This record gives sequence, C-alpha cells and structure tokens, in this order.
Amino acid sequence: MKVVQKRITVDLQLKFNQVLLEILNDPLREAGIRKKKRQEVCSSFMFGYGSFYDSMWIKTGKKQYKAALSFLTRTGQTGGAFELLLPDESELPWHEVAHFEVDAFFKNGEKAEVETVELWGESE
Repeated sequence: MKVVQKRITVDLQLKFNQVLLEILNDPLREAGIRKKKRQEVCSSFMFGYGSFYDSMWIKTGKKQYKAALSFLTRTGQTGGAFELLLPDESELPWHEVAHFEVDAFFKNGEKAEVETVELWGESE
C-alpha cells in the first residue's frame, strides 16, 4: 500500500459528510421527529463534530491524540492497488462548512448524493 499525504478534496469531504448526515437523519425521521427539528439536530451535530475534528485532542495519560480522517483509494472492484490519503495541514476546516452542508442536504431531499460500494461488493 502506498501512503500519500495530501489535501482531502472538498468534494470528497462533502460526500463523506453527506453520508454522515444520512446516517444521523434516517433514525431521527423514523422516530417521528419533524424535519425542522431533525435539521437543527443535524446542524448541531455536524458543527460539533467539525469543531472537534478541527481543533480537539484526546488525552489519555501523558499522550494526546488528534483525530485524522483518512481515505483509501483503490483501482478495480475486487482488488488492485490501495493508496492511503492522509490529510495535510491545509485541509478545509470541517466546522466552517457544517451549516451549509446541512442546509443543502435538507434542500436536496435528505439523501446523500453519493454512490457507496461495499468493501468488496456491489454498489448500494
């Protein structure tokens, strides 16, 4: 596996966050929570998540750990070379786009406009 440190693209970041929003929104909708309240909850969660991701560390004992979302790229459906993308310092601050993303998600039908694929399987 090749490890590459480079900026996570804004497009990839937005797609990942759309998937998070869909995962959070679906059980809220199934629980009967109204759209306006779901949007408020999602907005609060995404801003809090983004703020934590952007600037917080987890401390255990004498060590501190920074969360860093990475992505694997692959070629081919059932194999091929992997490339590990690690974020660099110029990454777009996640909390700054949180409210925009939530507004767009709810305006676009509450579905992630992202094609997902099982680890070694077919598209969902």
